[in-house]
Amino acid sequence: MFKIISVNCCTLTFAVSAQNSILHQYASENQNNPKVISETLENKQNVITIPVIPEINDSENLTVAEKKNQSAQEAVENPAQLNVNQENISSQIVPGSAAAPKSISDLVDKVTAAQVEHFGGEAGALRVRLRGARAFEPTYYFNGFVLTGAGSGEQNLSLLPLTFVGQLNVYPDSPPFWLSSMGIAGDINIRSCRRIDCFFYGKRNSSNLFKLETRIGSFGYQEGSASHSLKLGQKSEIYTSLDYTTSQENYSVFNNNNSNLNADQGTYEKLQNNDFSKTSGGIGAESYSNTFGKINFDFIFGLQNKGVPGPVGSQGAKQRLERNIFLGLIRSEKFFAENGLQWNSQIGYLYNTSENKSFNSTTNYVAQAASSYNSSLQAKTYFILPSSLISQEQTGLSLDIIYATQKTSTTVPNSGSSMDSHVQVERTEIRPNLFEAVIFPMQKNWTLSVNANAWMSMANSNVNMNSNYPSISSMSSYENSEREKPTAGYTVSLQNKIFNTVQYIRYVKSQRRPYLSEIYGSPDGVIPNVNIVAESSQKIETGFNFPMGEFGYFYAKDSDLIFLIPVSQIYYQYNNIEDSARNGFFLNLDTNITHNWNISFTYQYLLAKMLYKGEETDVPRSARHFVNAATSVENIPLGSIFTYKTYLGAYANVNWQSSFYLDYTNSSQMDIPPIYNSGVAFSFYNSLSAQKFSLSLDIYNLANESFATLTSSSGSVQSVQSNGYLGYPPPGRRIYLTLAGEF
Repeated sequence: MFKIISVNCCTLTFAVSAQNSILHQYASENQNNPKVISETLENKQNVITIPVIPEINDSENLTVAEKKNQSAQEAVENPAQLNVNQENISSQIVPGSAAAPKSISDLVDKVTAAQVEHFGGEAGALRVRLRGARAFEPTYYFNGFVLTGAGSGEQNLSLLPLTFVGQLNVYPDSPPFWLSSMGIAGDINIRSCRRIDCFFYGKRNSSNLFKLETRIGSFGYQEGSASHSLKLGQKSEIYTSLDYTTSQENYSVFNNNNSNLNADQGTYEKLQNNDFSKTSGGIGAESYSNTFGKINFDFIFGLQNKGVPGPVGSQGAKQRLERNIFLGLIRSEKFFAENGLQWNSQIGYLYNTSENKSFNSTTNYVAQAASSYNSSLQAKTYFILPSSLISQEQTGLSLDIIYATQKTSTTVPNSGSSMDSHVQVERTEIRPNLFEAVIFPMQKNWTLSVNANAWMSMANSNVNMNSNYPSISSMSSYENSEREKPTAGYTVSLQNKIFNTVQYIRYVKSQRRPYLSEIYGSPDGVIPNVNIVAESSQKIETGFNFPMGEFGYFYAKDSDLIFLIPVSQIYYQYNNIEDSARNGFFLNLDTNITHNWNISFTYQYLLAKMLYKGEETDVPRSARHFVNAATSVENIPLGSIFTYKTYLGAYANVNWQSSFYLDYTNSSQMDIPPIYNSGVAFSFYNSLSAQKFSLSLDIYNLANESFATLTSSSGSVQSVQSNGYLGYPPPGRRIYLTLAGEF
């Protein structure tokens, strides 16, 4: 039996041991409330007392690599909750260390394991590749609730309020078992804001804390947000936020009428109908009781109105797209001190809409009036139980039930009802999961753990589809109820810790069931394909993590990849294409030269090949080399102004990637220039009043690059605007001025 050996004011951290590692996450989430821990333990007849050590006071001075190394070490002794390669991206950016994030996609930019593409400015699309996975996106979650149901999770991601995001948990290879991952292209779990995560002085016991922020920037960018934390005693909190963003995004583009012979002859034109506005926010509540444990509730919403620009130089009306998302989630977390059992349950509901509000009726069906309504209902429960039958084990069981629906309607202008298309589909999916880990404490500085994770997905779907599309010879009329083919996956992992270095090797077999919109189409020009099958992947990864960084190698074999294939100039269709293989290695280094000066370097090599019509080609948009180098100086003291201590911070970074192909046949190769970003920030702190203010200036694309070079298989070279049609980087220099305050 252990004894509690120390308590430090407002923070508690469990000492990590194999026997009690299951308690680590629970303690860290309640680290500002020692009474929660003590009452839970003292009110039990068979008391398990837990060794407690003070939290490191200067943890905020650790580098990103050091924090990731600490997480990797804990993952060896607590594989049920963590992952050796887990990366945590906090929304609380130290002013001057990096750009102040404007959106969730800005946070994703900071993931060292990812290659990120942006399309169409601040409100455009986002593509994230983890470990080179190109054909499919990561699976996105909000507090464990899957954001991918009927359609792509990336579409929902941009609608979430940044003010309600406390942290991104990124898993590039395999996540904790309770996430019930599809596992093919990695996973990103978005954790909601609470005081301890989203306020600089979050550990203080003030009843009310406020955060206000305003930002202006290039192309008419304006943003305002407000957040509030209300503490109701030591055990309860209410968190609310609201933000509004608008931008014209009318940057200049070069119109040469797509001429290869006269690539330099044309005029600059303002991009039309590319503006957007977004209103989002949410409310969260947290409470604790001895009977039910910790109860969390979150409700968030995002409302966006966005223009859809036509091709450069085109005339006539353009589409406007309205997209909305509403998500409610309630979670309970209960720890049983008698046997160390942790039991978590949650239920959530997501509803989102997408509607084209206007269209051009004179362009031969190029534009359509369409609407889509999707919903997802998810119930999840899981438990983790420690034991000592073999050595020191952790057993986990989870069960997910997901019910997803999709309703779409498409109307072609001036066609009567003969061209109308309607789809109504629903899917019920059950996903059980089993996890087992055995932990071997070898000696003081050496621990070995072995874990296995297996899951199976069973689903039933009902569909009623009646559609017809111009320029497509076949009409789809389909009504069916069927039991979908089961999918399954498993992970076998071995990891050990010797002093501060963690070595690991992992094998992952996984499948991904097609989204409903991939099978039954969507109103943005994607026609149905009821014959596509699930993707599958096998991957092996090995490497090691140390306090200054990490190095690793991976190889993956992917089958039945689902790609969006053009059927005509107007319509697209998802199809299974042939197999691909990807392998590569990654190197991440991060260290402090002095107490205030940090440098970092990331390099990733990727070789991704696929079979297309019997020939081996490079996977589209898969550059072989990725480099990011950055340096920053943080918290340089400048003295005091009135009662505020003043600090200076500044950063600079460069992103570069090698050339890549745009198509499956490798007939068009693109080179984009390196992108340089920098920024400076002044911060003002008053710890006695728990106040913090900052003024920051961020400059993206310092060199003002707008063009990329496109080389065709015939040898012709053309300079093209690297705008929303071709992806990152956005054209031209962008400047943002941000004023933020907490009090």
